[in-house]
Amino acid sequence: MSSESKGVIYQQQKKLICVEYPGFVKNVDKMLATLGGEEIISKVHADPARRLELRFRPKDPYCHAACGNRYATTSLLLKVSKRTKKQQENNSCHIEHKCDILGTVDTTYRFQGLADYQYLPIENKDNKVTSLTGKLLIEQIESFDTYLAKDVPLFIPPPSFSRIDVPIDYYYRPDQHRDVSRPSHLIGVARARRPHNAVFVNFDDKEVPTKPLDAAVTAVNKINDTAKENELRALFKHRPLWSKNALKCNIDIHEEKLKQLLPVVAYYFVTGPWRSLWVQFGYDPRKDPRAIKYQVLDFRLRQSATAVDFPVKAKRSTFNYTLPLSIHRPGPHVVQVKDFAESKNVEEVNEKLSSDECKTNNQHKLQYIFKEGFLPPYRQMFYQFDDICNDKLQEMIQANAQTQKCDEKEGWCKPETLNRLRDLMSEMVKQTVKTGSAEPEYGS
Repeated sequence: MSSESKGVIYQQQKKLICVEYPGFVKNVDKMLATLGGEEIISKVHADPARRLELRFRPKDPYCHAACGNRYATTSLLLKVSKRTKKQQENNSCHIEHKCDILGTVDTTYRFQGLADYQYLPIENKDNKVTSLTGKLLIEQIESFDTYLAKDVPLFIPPPSFSRIDVPIDYYYRPDQHRDVSRPSHLIGVARARRPHNAVFVNFDDKEVPTKPLDAAVTAVNKINDTAKENELRALFKHRPLWSKNALKCNIDIHEEKLKQLLPVVAYYFVTGPWRSLWVQFGYDPRKDPRAIKYQVLDFRLRQSATAVDFPVKAKRSTFNYTLPLSIHRPGPHVVQVKDFAESKNVEEVNEKLSSDECKTNNQHKLQYIFKEGFLPPYRQMFYQFDDICNDKLQEMIQANAQTQKCDEKEGWCKPETLNRLRDLMSEMVKQTVKTGSAEPEYGS
C-alpha cells in the first residue's frame, strides 16, 4: 500500500466493471470487438436484466453468442509496481514494491456457460465449400427489384438454438401415466390429467355421470366450506353449464378451492360442442335441444394484414420464451396512490374507489362475455352462445337451430352456423378498431 493511501479506501475511487474473458488476450481492440465494443458494454451494464454477449466472429451476423452472467462483487483493482535499485558498493539489488488502488469493482461478468450451436452460412457443392455471406448481406445500395431478382439460397437460421447454456441432467424414463387407448390425433396425449378427482366425459360416451367420485367428496369434506359449495350449486341450478372463466367472475372464491369444489358439483366435457365446460351432474346437453345456448364458440382474431393493428395481446407468444440473452426477473407489484393524492375528503375517495371497482368488475365480465364495441381481452376466446350479448348474433343462432340430431361439431346448429357467427363477430371487432373505440370506458 502506498504511503498516500495508508490502508484507507476513499469514496472518490473509480468504479469499474470486470469481465472475466474466456481466452488469452493478445489484442485488446480485437477483444473489445468480440464483446461489441465499449458502447455495447456500457448499454449492457446499464440494464441489469441483460447478459454480456461474446461473439468469437464479430463480423459474422450469423454468429451465435456465448453469454456472461452478471455478479455483484466487492473487489479492488490494484496496480503493483516493482522497483529494483542496484547498489554499487556491494553490487546487490534492493527490490521495492508499491501498490496503488486504481478503483473498486462492484460488477463482474463471468462466462460460465456453453456457447450456442453455430450454423455457418456456407454451401457445399462438389466437395467444395463456399461462403454465402456475400450473397445474403446487402453491402451496397441497389434497387429493390434487382435485389429480389438475385438467386440467393435459403438460409434462415433461428436466433437461438438452445434456451439454456448450462448443461443439466435429464433422466429419461418411461411415462407411467400415458393412456394408450386415447386416439393419437388428440393433443397432449402424453400428459397425465391432473388429479382433481373430476369425471371426464367425451361426446361419444353414451351416458353422463349422476354423482361425483367418492375421492372428490372426501377432498371437499376436508375443506369444510359449506357456504361456497352451496353458492356454487346455486349457480349450476340457475345455469347447468359453465366455463371456468365465467365461474371465477361470478363467485368470490380462491382458484385452488374452486378446483376442489367443482368435481363435486359437475363433470367436465372434453370434446364436442360443449368442450371445456363444467356440466351439472345428471344433465345431458346432447339430449336437450335447448342446450344450444350453452354451446362453445371458438373465436379467434384472424391473422390478416390488419390483425397486427389490434391492441389485443396473445395469451402465449413466441416472443415470451426465455432466450439465453436476457434474464427475466418479475418486477415488484407497487401500489400507487397518486390518483387519490388530490382528493380532499373521504367521499371523493370512496367515489373513486367505487368507479374503479365497477370498471374492474366489467373488465372481469369481458373475460367470458362478447359485446359489440368492446375488444376481447385475448386473441383467442371461448364464448358460450348465451354470453354473446348482441341481438343480431342471437337472432342468427335461433334462426339456425335444429332439433333433429346433435352433431359433434355443430351441436344443435345447422351446418356452417359457427363460421357465419365468427365472420360477423370479426367484422364487429374490426369496426370497433376503426372507429377508435378500441379501449372504451367499461360501462354497466
